[in-house]
Amino acid sequence: MSVQKFKGDIPERLLTFLASRLPEQFNQWPAAMLGELETLHDPRERVAWAVSGIWGLGRIWIGASLRSIVFHPVRPLPVAIVSAYHAIFCGVLLYVIASQLQHITSSWTEAFFPVLFVIFAAIIPGVIALGLWVLDDSARYFAVFFSLLHGLGNYAMVSTGRLPWAARPIGRIGLDILIVGILVCHRIKRAFRPPPIRLTLDS
Repeated sequence: MSVQKFKGDIPERLLTFLASRLPEQFNQWPAAMLGELETLHDPRERVAWAVSGIWGLGRIWIGASLRSIVFHPVRPLPVAIVSAYHAIFCGVLLYVIASQLQHITSSWTEAFFPVLFVIFAAIIPGVIALGLWVLDDSARYFAVFFSLLHGLGNYAMVSTGRLPWAARPIGRIGLDILIVGILVCHRIKRAFRPPPIRLTLDS
């Protein structure tokens, strides 16, 4: 293939690549754009049309992706609530860290890695929240582990007997137990199952 021929195919390749990422209900748009591209022979016109087509298809792809994430049709309501809880928990942790930065007295060369570590730890509930929102099964396991770890931490605080008011950690332990119970429920587990993989052999 000549260099000129390859350059001429770039607009078609780009549109075809993006069209392959769109849901089936939007197939008419890339088909129309590719059909119009076939009628253009000037390289500059083809590139200009490809750019406008990529912009249009990109908006459709982003909109469809956001709708599939935000308005997933099979997401159980308890999972959405647990996901929101982890997202709020992440936001509270990040706010507490940000509010304490001004009180650091040591040099930033010494405090940088500890601060980076606590920020990374605070982001973990946010990652779990996103995974639960898109029904990723590994996020369900992480959420169960995180709730158990959080509940054990609060139990250790209560068992010391030094807390003047133990209602809050006890309430958190109850909430962690509720979250674990929700995520290991059989009906909820079925929502996280990945679609079956169909293997075919080409004859």
